[in-house]
Amino acid sequence: MLKVNFFMSRDFVRLLEEGKIEETDKRKDEVEEKQRERRKQMAKRGEDHIPRFFRKSLDAAGREVWLFNGTYWKIRENPGFANVANMELW
Repeated sequence: MLKVNFFMSRDFVRLLEEGKIEETDKRKDEVEEKQRERRKQMAKRGEDHIPRFFRKSLDAAGREVWLFNGTYWKIRENPGFANVANMELW
């Protein structure tokens, strides 16, 4: 049996699994618009966005890549996602 995790519970993932393509696209667009608005507000306050689960690095060829930073599992352990701010935005 699969454990339900954050990504499986996302509204638009559930809608997609149910074959509701138009509703999926609408929900995804809503989330992305909220993310853009949050970034604008942060920029106005002079705050930088810091990715929660990834960090930027350089690969062997000197190209910029994103690497998983391990925080997903730490957040999931204690206390889980219940106390995480902006859950619907990521």
